[in-house]
Amino acid sequence: MRYSTEKETRISHQLKSLGICSASDLSYENLCTVFNIDIHYHDGQSKCIFEDDYALIFLDNRLPYYEQRRVFFHELAHYLYHYGNQRKMPKPLLSLQEEQASYISLYLAMPRHIFEPALLKYESVESLQEVFELPKDMIVDRCNSLKRQRHRKVIQTKLQYKQLKHRRKREYK
Repeated sequence: MRYSTEKETRISHQLKSLGICSASDLSYENLCTVFNIDIHYHDGQSKCIFEDDYALIFLDNRLPYYEQRRVFFHELAHYLYHYGNQRKMPKPLLSLQEEQASYISLYLAMPRHIFEPALLKYESVESLQEVFELPKDMIVDRCNSLKRQRHRKVIQTKLQYKQLKHRRKREYK
């Protein structure tokens, strides 16, 4: 987890502490039990209604299964990390929460402690899709987030080295 963000690290630790340590632990049944969630399938817009210790996630049963999983993790992100009634909040805050839920859903659906080993084992996006039961673009987004984190770390390391080198030059003058 050398390259992960603080939010990603916290999510990964939380999931590990709850016994979520493999892709099979990311099933609806397990997550609903762990987080005290009920799922209701209906012909309509997906949404989540929640209180502090309980959530009801409505999933559109017309969506393909992998798409339902994307929506589930998006709504799970709202339940775990957001507060307030979105129908009553200002549009900029609503937009912020939606964007946050999209990123957090990647961490929840493919936690680093599960995803990185799977990434080494299953080298194709299609294989990862089957393992995590998620849409292809979600798998690609998660891979790209890991690449960006590694790239930031490389840049940070080069900058630190440059600063250290500069500091040593000043000390010898």
